[in-house]
Amino acid sequence: WVVKPSNASYLLAGNSGLPAPFWKAFGNGTQQTTITAPSLYPFTEQYALYSGNCANADPRTAPNAGSATLQAAPRGGTVGPVTVRQPAINVQAVKTLAGGVGQNNVRIKAYTRTAGCSGTYDFGLTTSKGQVVDTTTTPPRTTGVPYGLYDVCLERNNRSVTLTNQQAYGPQGTTFVKVVVPTSGSTSTCP
Repeated sequence: WVVKPSNASYLLAGNSGLPAPFWKAFGNGTQQTTITAPSLYPFTEQYALYSGNCANADPRTAPNAGSATLQAAPRGGTVGPVTVRQPAINVQAVKTLAGGVGQNNVRIKAYTRTAGCSGTYDFGLTTSKGQVVDTTTTPPRTTGVPYGLYDVCLERNNRSVTLTNQQAYGPQGTTFVKVVVPTSGSTSTCP
């Protein structure tokens, strides 16, 4: 797999010295390239940093199989800058499965199914290659999500397909899937 930058909605800082549940979330739920984690107490034990807004997004906890970024908080309590890795939603919208030609203008969304977590991730519209790349940021951002379980919906012209229980448990993200979004028939939209 190739590591590419992606936005995050939340940054979670975990440390056994914090009051239960032993973590603190930062961020406001909107996709951002940078999230600041101020006012961290300088414990002697490092903080585990990862994206997400719940303990089950911790990449070190089964069924996840990733690693968290470890960082000590300096005096003054602000950590960073650090890079936090997220697994990707690996999906391509195609016109036919046989040909594999990309389908553009398909909106891709992911919905958290991980217990105790919440979040909807709108990755925007696909390019002519059938994949999402946000070229409005430098460098371009892709479909990173916190570790966990997701439903992924692809929608174009009021027709949609939903892939359920997509596992983003490892650093490589979900299994790569090519999806045909129907161009005719009954209508349906992503939630």
